[in-house]
Amino acid sequence: MKECIDIAHICPGGRLELIIDSGKSFGLFHKNGLKCSICNKITDLTNFPAQSSRQIQEPNQRLYAASAISGTGYDTTQFVLALLGISMPHRSTFYQQVHNL
Repeated sequence: MKECIDIAHICPGGRLELIIDSGKSFGLFHKNGLKCSICNKITDLTNFPAQSSRQIQEPNQRLYAASAISGTGYDTTQFVLALLGISMPHRSTFYQQVHNL
């Protein structure tokens, strides 16, 4: 977190504001940001570097791997994520990604 704050853009006399979901979320991957209160420039703040939209984001790769290793499957994983208010890819996409690991 300290590294993200250190590299965040901030104008002299400005403050940083945390912006939740500054970009489109992909399953477990959420793009958050730090916004300068003066110029409104947003600096990315994520746990993992963002991949291109054609690649699987790191947190989602971990979800697919954990599901495959534990044998919990789609229905259980979807149930847990729904309780947490997190979107889940469609069943066919989920199984395709697990198969590609």
